[in-house]
Amino acid sequence: MKKRTIRPLFGLACCCIIAATALTSCRDHFDIDSLRNLSKLVVYCFPSQADTTYISVSNSMGVRKVTDIRKAILLHNARVSYTVNGQPRQVQQLADGTFYVIGSHQTGDHVSLLVEHDDYGRAEAHTTVPESTAITLQEVRLITEYDADWGSAQDFYQLPATFDDPAASTDYYAVRVHVKGDVQGLGIDANWPQVYVNDEPLLNRLTAIDEDFGFENDFYQRFYFFNDRDINGQQYTLHLNVKVNHLENRIRNPRFQVQLYRLTPEYYHYLKSINDIENNELAQGGFAQLTPTYSNVSGGLGLVAGFWASGSEWITVETQNTDE
Repeated sequence: MKKRTIRPLFGLACCCIIAATALTSCRDHFDIDSLRNLSKLVVYCFPSQADTTYISVSNSMGVRKVTDIRKAILLHNARVSYTVNGQPRQVQQLADGTFYVIGSHQTGDHVSLLVEHDDYGRAEAHTTVPESTAITLQEVRLITEYDADWGSAQDFYQLPATFDDPAASTDYYAVRVHVKGDVQGLGIDANWPQVYVNDEPLLNRLTAIDEDFGFENDFYQRFYFFNDRDINGQQYTLHLNVKVNHLENRIRNPRFQVQLYRLTPEYYHYLKSINDIENNELAQGGFAQLTPTYSNVSGGLGLVAGFWASGSEWITVETQNTDE
């Protein structure tokens, strides 16, 4: 179980925030009646180098309908138009109502998506497929470090992964670690383990004061995103740690790959907005303002954002037989 030390400053800060909230809350006015029947199109689409692009179309729920989960379903009867560099592509549909487009994209492709529905109106968004950025992994190191959360030394696999950041642009990235291996001789297991970011300054942004005020440093769906503000134009090596005893089912001879995603700005800001909400305990408790989830969909909600994924070579770590 994860342990956390709460400093006295945090209790004092909470008292101050509660008092400030009591004094200022009367300034905010929300007309709930105007939101009861408000429902919009919700669109998600992520163009990349993949040979198939999926488009999810559903609807948001008004305040009165928040407990009626059946209202938030895929809209199979929506009308979807998809163009690449001004040229239309055929949009098809799966049995569950998901729309899709067959055909890969190229770097620099400009994608436009238009969705129309008789009940929920019209929504549109645009994005551009970014360039790829190669990443290399030369070795996997076994290290031992003190883990403050657990109060003891822990063993980690450390993956030093290197890439070159372009100097002429502001760039956005995400990174994940992919692990495969033999699970007790029963077959092949693939997963995306948690990455511990204590040794990686591009991912570890929290200070002691941030922790005192209830902020955390978890990443949504283990998608570790960052920008090039501190490394613009440089060759940089990420240091990504995976806890040895967190590899599920005691994977033998694990094989590691680092995947680097080049993100469009809207994808980065979407991930950041989700993380800001998930990692702000004060806001979740009602003691601070929640940041709205980022959306670039005009006339609706959701996200249409491009990315390009590249992967390092696989490296295998030989382990001892763990059957006892």
